[in-house]
Amino acid sequence: MEREFHSMNWNQNVQSNLFKTHNMKDLFKSFVNTNAEYTSSDFDISASLETHGNINIIKGGLSQEICFYAKVTESMYPGFLCIDDWEVNDRLDASFNGMPVDDLCQLKKTLKESGLSTIADSLNMDSNEERNQICIQMLKDNMIKKVFGEGNNFIELLSKTEKDILHLGYAIKNYKTITENSYQLREFCSLDEDEKRIKPALKELKLILKQLKEA
Repeated sequence: MEREFHSMNWNQNVQSNLFKTHNMKDLFKSFVNTNAEYTSSDFDISASLETHGNINIIKGGLSQEICFYAKVTESMYPGFLCIDDWEVNDRLDASFNGMPVDDLCQLKKTLKESGLSTIADSLNMDSNEERNQICIQMLKDNMIKKVFGEGNNFIELLSKTEKDILHLGYAIKNYKTITENSYQLREFCSLDEDEKRIKPALKELKLILKQLKEA
């Protein structure tokens, strides 16, 4: 009964305040006008772009053209893009020191069978380096600039230290809400006796960030 009384009293106070601050006629119109114009606010958006293309990757005397797919997205860090998903769809023309190679896999197999495993292994293309070369060329591409703007960089092209600085900056800025299981913090967490991560103190994170920037 007491709760009902407080509820009724609160409703009366709200109604009273509404009537005091609004003209009754205007207030009634705002309630019953179902044809009112729609408006909006607080809009936030991010972009992604699915790309397909060819690129010529060069490693020493080896040149390999590949056909790739890559999905480019804006990262959570302003000014940085990332490759959200990518794959090599096909490997096309290859050459070694200017001489066409019809079948690169067969060439590597022949070299290994001839006891030249070191040379054969040197003809392997590292997938991370292929991805990085795609990123480098994308930064020059007009379509990427049109969608995401000028002056961006790819997170994939950063060194480990540069990535750590980004992650720590984010963790410090969002310290109250970020958890010890966040990928930005995992590397900097200690473990308790049950192997559970312990969130570092804010002071400790700031010190680590300072040391990384000065290194």
